[in-house]
Amino acid sequence: VGVPAAALVLGTHALPRHPQALEVAESPHAFLQVLESPSGTRSLVFDEGFAVQSTWLPGQPVRDEVFAHYLLTPAMARAEPRTPRVLVLGLGAGTSARGLRETYPGAYVVGVELDAMVVKLARQHFGLGTEVEVHIADARTFLRRDTRRYDAIIVDAFRFPYVPFHLTTREFAQEVAAHLEPGGVACFNVGRFRDERAVVRAVGGTLATVFPQVLAADARNHSNTLLYAGPEGMGERLSERTSSLPLSLRPLATRVVGELQPVASAPPLTDDRAPVEMLTDAILLKALMGSEELK
Repeated sequence: VGVPAAALVLGTHALPRHPQALEVAESPHAFLQVLESPSGTRSLVFDEGFAVQSTWLPGQPVRDEVFAHYLLTPAMARAEPRTPRVLVLGLGAGTSARGLRETYPGAYVVGVELDAMVVKLARQHFGLGTEVEVHIADARTFLRRDTRRYDAIIVDAFRFPYVPFHLTTREFAQEVAAHLEPGGVACFNVGRFRDERAVVRAVGGTLATVFPQVLAADARNHSNTLLYAGPEGMGERLSERTSSLPLSLRPLATRVVGELQPVASAPPLTDDRAPVEMLTDAILLKALMGSEELK
């Protein structure tokens, strides 16, 4: 009886506040912290803080790993990406949305974020402006009521090891494909732990049942693989258009062209059967048994 009573009294004082925390908040979905480094870079982290969800250094372009990978997606589409329409499922504090507008001036970006508190922090601490159309909603709920099509769709809603199963299935992939313009490309950020790729293989194999081509590229960290899904020739188009990208993005584009690999086939995950918790639990158990640090 005394433990929950003490927890109520202590409130946020019992939570692990980071020494660089600029603001701490708790939503129905997560424990959120806005961190500010001595250099002025702001980061948004959830819960345990293993992964950075958004970053912002005023006056500097978006070029960090993973976030910069998203910016390559419109360049892989069949149509020339002059002023693309891009949907971001998992807006966070708006890092990818800001980077898309920097990379493709005139781009129209629609962001969908499940957590209203995240959007509030994005407005207060990350410079998220009204030029990005923002919706507070679950990704699939939004897709079912949205009638528009996009040149590119970014799916950044996986927070390994917390993987929302309903965003891994063939039915979800079909909904994403239905909202792409002909020749459009989707990018899925899928979590892994070092070389443990069970979730990557499962999601990649699922996407391959819906899209003509699915290519994978690892970020240079321990935890992210980017899956690009769209028409054949995505790598070739990115190579041809690298020279038209901003100078600071070209090295990454060149690297990704050389690293893109087709995904292996695998039984698709479906709304009726998507055991992603079993896959992630097996990875965590293996890491713990090997005394690995989950970073």
